[in-house]
Amino acid sequence: MLPRFGRSRRPQKKLGQSVRSRLTALAAAMSRRHPRAYLAGNTLLAILGYAYVMAFPMAAVLALGGLALGLLSGSLWTDWALTGALAAGTTVGALVSYGMFRLHPLQADGHSVGREEAPELWQLTEEVARQYATRLMPGGPAVDDICITPRAELTLTATPRWGVPLLYTRTLRVGLPLLQTVAPHHFEALLARTIGQCSGRGDPVGAWLYRLRQLWSAYEHPEPVRPALARLALSAFFKWYAPLFRIVSAPAAREYEFRGDRYAFEFSSYEDAIDALCAQAVGRRFLEDKFWPAFERLSRAVPRPTRLPFASLERAFGKSVRHSETEAWLRKAWVMAAPEDGPVPSLRERLEQLCDYRPRSYTKPSENAAHLYLRPTVLAILVSRLDREWLSQNLSAWRARYARRQRADQQLAALRRHPEGTLRTRDIKRYLALVKANYDGRAAAALYRDLIAAQPDNAKVLFIAGQRLVGLGDPAGVQALERAMARDERCADTACKLISKFNLRQRREAA
Repeated sequence: MLPRFGRSRRPQKKLGQSVRSRLTALAAAMSRRHPRAYLAGNTLLAILGYAYVMAFPMAAVLALGGLALGLLSGSLWTDWALTGALAAGTTVGALVSYGMFRLHPLQADGHSVGREEAPELWQLTEEVARQYATRLMPGGPAVDDICITPRAELTLTATPRWGVPLLYTRTLRVGLPLLQTVAPHHFEALLARTIGQCSGRGDPVGAWLYRLRQLWSAYEHPEPVRPALARLALSAFFKWYAPLFRIVSAPAAREYEFRGDRYAFEFSSYEDAIDALCAQAVGRRFLEDKFWPAFERLSRAVPRPTRLPFASLERAFGKSVRHSETEAWLRKAWVMAAPEDGPVPSLRERLEQLCDYRPRSYTKPSENAAHLYLRPTVLAILVSRLDREWLSQNLSAWRARYARRQRADQQLAALRRHPEGTLRTRDIKRYLALVKANYDGRAAAALYRDLIAAQPDNAKVLFIAGQRLVGLGDPAGVQALERAMARDERCADTACKLISKFNLRQRREAA
């Protein structure tokens, strides 16, 4: 999928979330206290997935063999129950196995580039792969395809060629935003990290478990396939097995991510490997904190995009990003904690494993990897294709967002036409709801400040608007919360906590 506006809101049952938290804590504790037992349990759980997938073809073969033996011995004509059971086993096993073999994994978004289109990228990939040769892979991990994608990613995925995981196709997925925001030598270090992880040199079990996280997740949502019995059989098992495996294997995956960082400086220099991690973090923060939010704000101002993302990304990063912004993003990446149940450690944890010091000052690259490893004509074609796909997926949502913003502007204007101080409670609620749903950043902060100015003695307005202002990083929220406490003591406890968190965040960002 291409980057879209908004966030998915999937309600989670409290019971399921509680069970997930307990399993996450248990897996983390086991990995620390009993690493061998944890690894053995992980291995057995991984084998269970293979056993289930292979159970259907094995059942079909065994039941068919039983029918053949019974036919030769003549017992089938007397034991009808056995005959029916063997026939049913053969039929079900054969139908499910047939469906599995017909099941081709869904092709993810992106565009393949062949050796003639990107010879420099293929040459670098093969050079890096040879660096990580093993006994099982004398030439290193073989890459069958390179795919340029719209996300800032760099992964080497092993996709089964059929539903039964016997033969695989390895696809190197390279995000165009990554190529447009990192220097060539940083890209080389990140590529070495990715291919090294696939090789499993020094830790084959960890590499196998790491790869299975992606494999079993693919079985969790199989594509429509006939017969429907195969899809039902896969969904019934992997709907609960794949999430369970991801939770249990998360500590092992985190450890393997640390090993991946060490793979990076086996090919690149030590400094380049560390700087590459920082450059990747800065690029991600640029996309999430500035680039895509700017498009979201633009969608509220104009009815149709006036620029397209992938055509403007390189210029936006190279020309409009200031040094102070990159330093702030690097500090933010340094202090951000990783999810406890996630497989990827935080930048701070990763750098402490490698060098035990904070990252140095970040410098934007004078040349990005896209221009070195993609030829100009190929790069232009890829940018055009990804932009067209993004536009087709987001145009309707863009227009809907613009229409909602226009309606919100009209409704807020009508509310502000009331004489000063006459806003009723329901009008205030409507005002706050409109701002929260349709505005962000400076526009939202200005509207909250306007409401505070119109309702300077309303403790509830001061508290809610102040809470949202500190969430936006606006110091005016602190003043509003202090005034709310002065007018209603019931706000004091929560307001103090909000002010304390705001001040702590400001000090961290300034550090």
